[in-house]
Amino acid sequence: MLGLGLIVPALLTAVTGDAAAVHQSTWTFFLTHQFAWGTARIGTVLAAGALAGALFQAGAVGPVVRRLGDKRAAVVGGLLGVVALAGTAFVTAPWSLHLLQAVGVLAATGGAATQSWLSRLVRPDEQGTVQGALTSIGAAAETMVPVAAGVVFAWSLANAAPGLVFVGAAVFAAGSTLLLATTPDLRQP
Repeated sequence: MLGLGLIVPALLTAVTGDAAAVHQSTWTFFLTHQFAWGTARIGTVLAAGALAGALFQAGAVGPVVRRLGDKRAAVVGGLLGVVALAGTAFVTAPWSLHLLQAVGVLAATGGAATQSWLSRLVRPDEQGTVQGALTSIGAAAETMVPVAAGVVFAWSLANAAPGLVFVGAAVFAAGSTLLLATTPDLRQP
């Protein structure tokens, strides 16, 4: 039976998904406001980040997770995500945005490590249930968070705080990472 030990890692996965949805839903608007970039420049930056992320996930995530272990890699990834989100909130120069984008690529280790940890915490006959629950949580986040992030971003523009939405996402990511870091690892490999 699925136990309470899964709640915190599942929460981290959900909140990480929420933070990613905030990022995805407001990124273009934020860059347009912050740097007056056009669609071509934003598209190029997004494509470069996606390519870097794909290459990192294909070549480095597995070895990093094996070296650090599931839980430690999940916590490190979560902390890197917090840095990327919080930093984006206060970015004032394009070079620092690119640096934060690289930190965000490294943060992808957290999601893979958390899923690995979750799969290790449950019996083989529970794997489908856990993965289905994570997919459902992610779908709900991808539906609700962009609406809420859009409202917060619109409010923040009217109040001269365009990065507020990223601060909020960073706070949620920090809280869930703290919960993950303090959750006992119930099953060792």
